[in-house]
Amino acid sequence: MYDYVGGAAIARRISEHAGELRALGFEIIELDGQDHIGALAETDLIAPQLSAALGRAGW
Repeated sequence: MYDYVGGAAIARRISEHAGELRALGFEIIELDGQDHIGALAETDLIAPQLSAALGRAGW
């Protein structure tokens, strides 16, 4: 089965399964108004949250 996957589709799918992913130990970082691709261009938003998440994970 093939499925078109764009940035919004990835973000939507992660959001739909956020509870299950968190139960498996994943940390979900959501940025209002951003999709998977658009958020990559917003390093001033991403870097602090990603750094904190990696720190909590022991990186």
